[in-house]
Amino acid sequence: MYTEEQKATYNKVKIHQLINFDIEPENPIKVSIVIPVCNVEQYLTECLNSAVNQTLGDIEIICVNDGSKDSSLEILLDYARRDSRVKVIDKDNAGYGHTMNLGMDMASGEYIGIIESDDYVDLHMYEDLYQIAQENRLDWVKADFNRFVVEKGVIVNTYNDVAKKKEYYNRVISPQEEPFSFRFIMNTWSGIYSRQFLVSNNIRHQETPGASFQDNGFWFQSMIYAKRVYVVNKPYYMNRRDNPNSSVYSKGKAEAIIEEYNYIYHILEKDENKLLFFAPQYQLKKYHNYLFHYNRIANEEKLAFLEKVSEEFKLALSKGEIDPEFFNSHELDEVEWIANNPKDYFFQHNDESIAVSVIIPVYNAAPYLKKCLDSVLDQELENIEVICIDDGSEDESLKILNDYADTDSRLVVLTQDNAGGGAARNRGLDIARGEYLLFLDADDFFEKELAETVYHACKKKSADVCIYRVKTYDDKTGKVTSEKGSFVKENMPKKDVFAPQDMRGKIFITFQTWPWNKMFRRHFIEKEKIRFQEIKRTNDLFFTYSALMKAARITTVDRELVYYRIGNPNSCQSTNEDAPVDFAKALMKLYEEIEAVEEYEIFKKSWFNLLVRSCMYNLNKQNDSASYLYVYNFLHDELLPATGLLEMDPADIWKVNADDYKECLKITNQTFDAYMLDKLRWYRNETAQLQRRIESTRGIVSENFAREVMTSRNQSEQEIIRLKDENTRLQLELMETRTSMSCRIGLAVTFLPRKIARLIGGGARRCIR
Repeated sequence: MYTEEQKATYNKVKIHQLINFDIEPENPIKVSIVIPVCNVEQYLTECLNSAVNQTLGDIEIICVNDGSKDSSLEILLDYARRDSRVKVIDKDNAGYGHTMNLGMDMASGEYIGIIESDDYVDLHMYEDLYQIAQENRLDWVKADFNRFVVEKGVIVNTYNDVAKKKEYYNRVISPQEEPFSFRFIMNTWSGIYSRQFLVSNNIRHQETPGASFQDNGFWFQSMIYAKRVYVVNKPYYMNRRDNPNSSVYSKGKAEAIIEEYNYIYHILEKDENKLLFFAPQYQLKKYHNYLFHYNRIANEEKLAFLEKVSEEFKLALSKGEIDPEFFNSHELDEVEWIANNPKDYFFQHNDESIAVSVIIPVYNAAPYLKKCLDSVLDQELENIEVICIDDGSEDESLKILNDYADTDSRLVVLTQDNAGGGAARNRGLDIARGEYLLFLDADDFFEKELAETVYHACKKKSADVCIYRVKTYDDKTGKVTSEKGSFVKENMPKKDVFAPQDMRGKIFITFQTWPWNKMFRRHFIEKEKIRFQEIKRTNDLFFTYSALMKAARITTVDRELVYYRIGNPNSCQSTNEDAPVDFAKALMKLYEEIEAVEEYEIFKKSWFNLLVRSCMYNLNKQNDSASYLYVYNFLHDELLPATGLLEMDPADIWKVNADDYKECLKITNQTFDAYMLDKLRWYRNETAQLQRRIESTRGIVSENFAREVMTSRNQSEQEIIRLKDENTRLQLELMETRTSMSCRIGLAVTFLPRKIARLIGGGARRCIR
């Protein structure tokens, strides 16, 4: 039967190449290492180096290329040319199970090991495990392993105990006699298997498409047929957890795991004694892996999956296969709960029963924090969670947070050393469970109906992002003002739901970078892996604009629902000098993201408009000469030349940004001294125009006086008073202009253009930052 299955596997798809299989080894092969390969060019070299440099020399390395579309095959062929122990099978894609079976069928070693192609192993692994296997005549031997991710160039390991209890290490075990062994971690790659053991028991992978749990069946067979196994308490294997294409992150495949466990059950049914003996272990492992899968799949698939699992658990309970000797009380309760009422289990365990997660970074916000928290916890929408991250506050902020958490279980408090708002928001994202996400700064506050209004708009329109309007709240006067810059309605398509591609390249100049006047679908943010930049200022630009750029469905609520506090001296907007060029880091990271999308040209145009506006806004916000000069030189020497602004077609600059574009060109081409001289000349000209307007106003006063005397003395006096007030105001403005630091030495040089623009007719627009 094994030979028949081998033949079927070999003939299943076209095999294009067999490399180095015709070369006879000098010595018998002790360990055959099978490496399944499919589109892993980024990690493959590290994996292969760990294999070819093993201290055990008598090995063969069988690399099975499963139809890779990247450069994986070229990498394999290069290694095969340099080392005849590297053998390559190049075939059409047929899935993980077929790939593993073909590699093992072609193996000639006494033992077989597995390395996943995005992982790597210790150089002593196979020598050490082979010696243990030989000395103890083992069917298989495994070792502990590390799961790892690479964060900022540093490997972060998590140690995993395969056997879980120390009494199961470093001795021979019979799985049939020690049923706790079925609680060992399920992996197939941290050890080696006797090839004779696999062949004689016909232990193979199910050849279903893709990479869909086929290792479960192989693992279970290796347990029920083995008589002598061994686990070593030393980690040799490095299991990667930061490959975004790994099957472990797949949200789908709800049917695949059910199919895999049906496959395992059919194997047990072939031997009645094995079914009777191992059915409880099978049901235990199925329960663990079904729930593991349930927690990974998309929310919309969960209830349907549970209803299928419910039928299986009912059947298992009726057959007596759920044995209390193998299941603990909690596990039994969950099995019975799912079997009897899957809908109730779903709603009790569904993270999305939380409609909205509100994430609030907090740093030294004690004077404002209670108003902020009250506005959130008093929302009309009650099924929310509030995640507050104290970012190393030195005032009473943390105490206030804990006091509120003591009285409202919906509030979660996290703490961290001061790392900035971006890092704090990312901490909140890590644990958020709501269907949608809201952000709020600790000195701002919500309208009572915000969450309910925007949440229902998102649900009704299936929106990934919803934007709403803002009101400013003056911290000194208490005055509330509409913030007209919340979004530019005339730039938006005339429909309720739109995509960024509908906006003719205006996406970045239509909406502000603020995350706190937007609601985001959490699964969309997680799927696209959108995070905040962990920089001091402008850390929200990349997050917000990446989300807007990638969203399939955007909508708006044309209501003012959040208050933005101005005049707070601790606001990041009040500390521009601390990190004056962080805005450039944000812009360039966004540009990198734009380069990776298909609609590059559309977003590129919008990005250049954002660039010129942001450069001038951030330059003009500097309040001292040193920081102003620093930002100017940075723009002149680095940012603007690097962006290719000079090659930009001026026709692609929107009219509203034309002045900023011209200023950026001047900065690119002029030294600081020349630029400042131009500014001073401009100010002199504007000052002269103001003087002429004042003189003209005096004439208007005289003419109106004479005219009104002849008509209505009372009306004349009122008009004279009004015009004299206007005259006085202009005189004061002129005095301010003449005596400003900008006119005298060029400090805070760009506050005046706004002021002058107001005087000569026209309101100052608010820049996107």
